[in-house]
Amino acid sequence: LVVSLVAVGLAGLHTFGVPYVEWLLPVALWAVGVGSVITVLQRMLTVRREDFEAAAATREG
Repeated sequence: LVVSLVAVGLAGLHTFGVPYVEWLLPVALWAVGVGSVITVLQRMLTVRREDFEAAAATREG
């Protein structure tokens, strides 16, 4: 959220002649998107591992 808010705040600076700042928002949004996908995959793997561990504990006990 902070990355996207900073990028949105700085995105308008291209009208004042700041070079390459118009690329900041798309790059920031892609970074947030990639980070979100990685986070979802990590959480899915964690839940899957915990489910297997719980199933193994149930079979043993």
